[in-house]
Amino acid sequence: IKGISTYLLKFDVSAKYRIVMWELLLATKNRNNRLLYFMKKNPVSEATGFALAVSEATGFALKSFYVGILPKHRESHTFVMSQLKQSYDDLKRATLITNKDADESNKPDLLCSVYLLEQSINSNTYQSRLQNFMQELCTMDQPLKRLARLIYNIVKFEEEAYLIFRSFINLQKKWSTYTKAVQLKLQHFLELEDHDLHRFLNKSKIMAEIPFPEWFETCYSGILQDSTLDRILDKVIAGSHLILLFVAITILISFKEHILKNSTTELLINLTNIPYDMSEVIAVKSIEIWERYGSLLI
Repeated sequence: IKGISTYLLKFDVSAKYRIVMWELLLATKNRNNRLLYFMKKNPVSEATGFALAVSEATGFALKSFYVGILPKHRESHTFVMSQLKQSYDDLKRATLITNKDADESNKPDLLCSVYLLEQSINSNTYQSRLQNFMQELCTMDQPLKRLARLIYNIVKFEEEAYLIFRSFINLQKKWSTYTKAVQLKLQHFLELEDHDLHRFLNKSKIMAEIPFPEWFETCYSGILQDSTLDRILDKVIAGSHLILLFVAITILISFKEHILKNSTTELLINLTNIPYDMSEVIAVKSIEIWERYGSLLI
């Protein structure tokens, strides 16, 4: 352990990135291949190092540390998780009592219902809390359900999925202030990647009709196959909301021929369930482009 500590100090990165590398070494039994590649990169940029470290870590503890769920002190993780799980169990029980139509076997919908109930607790009176909960339950949108499904399919454990789902929504609320800036950056990078496609989309006014906010909000769940999105979600959790921008660019380029031929947004607006092979290619290509531009973070 002393040797590892000395080794990590050689890297000219801030403390929080060194913690990532430390967690990664402790959590990984086989320290070969990608891990050695990451650790031996010299110099290691903070953006690339942070994103690579989180994307290499598949355990809940490391992911949750970076979305504000668990404290950095490992010895307190067990106690904190037991308290969080108890809190979730109480909320779930209250949800099932309050909402008679709730289906406990439909985990993504249940996660959404529990989240809405927890948010409604902040209302001033019991009556307004209940009214807020029932109103939001009736208007629960598909993007929220799709995001819940994506996180549940990746995490698998109900309580842990809910904690990440809740924290992820809180992160999205912060990112929402960057929506216009992100769309401007999207146009900039699309022009660099495919000038002709960028010019066509703007000239035909198709760009303005593409549902980018919904794509970003759901992290492409329901559009790309969930099983190909774990690496994208990892990088978002690591702090790179801009990875979603490069996924959008890759999708546009992938459907370039159809877009130029039909001059319509119908395909893009109703884009759902891209086959696995194509989803995998889009995910891999998106990460490659993101890394080429310096693994940008927000």
